[in-house]
Amino acid sequence: MLYFFHGQNVVILAHAIIKEDNQLPDREIDLALTYKNLFTLNSEVHTYIEPEEETDEEN
Repeated sequence: MLYFFHGQNVVILAHAIIKEDNQLPDREIDLALTYKNLFTLNSEVHTYIEPEEETDEEN
């Protein structure tokens, strides 16, 4: 797994692969860095927010 930190309390999984040997291919690192850059440029677009459940008072 390739990951990075966003702030102090959040870890982002950037890419997961199954390695064929002990070396991590450069293209996999490049792909993870691309994902990191996309997230960093616009984190709101790449963040899932769970919808809040309605309470009885809201109905």
